[in-house]
Amino acid sequence: MATDYSDYEFLKVEVAERVATITINRPDSLNAVNNVVHHELEQIWIDVRADRTVGERRLFARLPEGMPDGLTVDVEGGVWVAVVAGPGEVVRFKSDRSSLA
Repeated sequence: MATDYSDYEFLKVEVAERVATITINRPDSLNAVNNVVHHELEQIWIDVRADRTVGERRLFARLPEGMPDGLTVDVEGGVWVAVVAGPGEVVRFKSDRSSLA
């Protein structure tokens, strides 16, 4: 049975082919994170973990140190992550997750 994600006020959750896509949905504020979004981002991982329609969960990448503070995906599928509470840098991961680019 699929998990009902309709109670989330600012997160849009779509599950297709056993993959959950989670999108912050606050276009009027340019998707800025407020207290409600912060709480929803904490809760969503609990709900996704319990959702049996979502497949195998895999770690995408591990930061050598620090914490992620935002990310984006480029046209080649590389993932750029802003890192804080550590070296204070921007890191790019290859789309195949195998190593740093």
